[in-house]
Amino acid sequence: MTKKGLSELLILSGERFSFLKNEIVIMILFLIILAMLIIRLLHGASIEISFILIAGLFAGSLLLTYSVNYSTSFKTNSQVTPIISTYGVIILLLIVKAINNHSILDKNAVINTLLLFSVGQSLLGIVQYITKNAIVPIMNNGMPIVNAIYYNHGTSSSNEYFLNDIGGKLRAFGMTDSGLTLGLFTLLGISIVLDKKELPVTVKVLLLTILGTALLMTITRVIFLALILLIILFIFFKRREKLIGVYLLFIVFQVALIFISGVLFRVNWLQTNFPTVLSRFSGFDYYIHLYPLNIGGIIWGHNLVSFLPSITSIYSIDNEMLDVILDIGLIGYLIFIGTITHTILGWIDDARQSRSATLLFLIVWPFIGIVNVPFYFYIPLLLLFSLAFDCFPSNSKVESLE
Repeated sequence: MTKKGLSELLILSGERFSFLKNEIVIMILFLIILAMLIIRLLHGASIEISFILIAGLFAGSLLLTYSVNYSTSFKTNSQVTPIISTYGVIILLLIVKAINNHSILDKNAVINTLLLFSVGQSLLGIVQYITKNAIVPIMNNGMPIVNAIYYNHGTSSSNEYFLNDIGGKLRAFGMTDSGLTLGLFTLLGISIVLDKKELPVTVKVLLLTILGTALLMTITRVIFLALILLIILFIFFKRREKLIGVYLLFIVFQVALIFISGVLFRVNWLQTNFPTVLSRFSGFDYYIHLYPLNIGGIIWGHNLVSFLPSITSIYSIDNEMLDVILDIGLIGYLIFIGTITHTILGWIDDARQSRSATLLFLIVWPFIGIVNVPFYFYIPLLLLFSLAFDCFPSNSKVESLE
């Protein structure tokens, strides 16, 4: 369930179940994982102390980011809760990496639950697209809790005007916050289906049809490109070194785009054919001028995630590297990207049975992050997989990777 999905359940419940709030879920997870750590210690299990130290360093960097950027114009809670609920999962992931010598959750139960959820959300998304009816709550106290679910001729919005007055389309989004998030669930579901060799062919075809249809109905171009990339990797990339190279190359592209966006913005062909892409470049420029990347801003960031709701702008930060640095600075970003990369590349090295389409889905993450910010989806998924897998599940022999 996504953060906005929790919000939708909270609204549907009449806000009676306050534990559905994202920050409370994070705190419950933290307490559970802390209890796991204590139990492991009591049973004499080995602990990777380096991960605990890195988790402490990351927690300290978040505290410094909050302290350096503290503003008396905003409530303390509004400056603490967003940064913890957004980046606290990294701390949980590091603790799990420190204690998880053996899987804690049943991997088949995890995989099957993710597949069922993805298919269920896809069916809901298909109904939403066809009927142009959101079905689930999309507003709370007069404010939208979803992102740009309406689409019209290359332009996106969360304003119903696009649908009712100018004949736009309603993106499939299920109980998530956007077509992008549902698109990520459909990609994950497709990857799981490709990995499940035990499924009958007819069932595979049915599931892939549902997931693929919902993916198309999200009308999210980066998801379309990610699907193509996933298929290319699945068919042609069979060496570990190539997979690692592709992953690292996309991270480099995230960084490079910030530096070349000003040049690309002046290309006439792009201005004519890809105006929405150029609007992303305008967003880079807007936020870099609003929150200058001076020495302090680069090192500690600006806690932008806490102040963003107060900023009135048509622009968003659609680049993962820039978004994270503006939030928590370079030190936080290096721990953030290092933790994720160590986890994913470690699974590539440990793939003792075969290559996995689900693992390739994780490798696609930095590609999506070039022009979007998908870590909100991937980090909880990495945490869940870390709790379920000793090594990454796979569907063919390791020789196919070499």
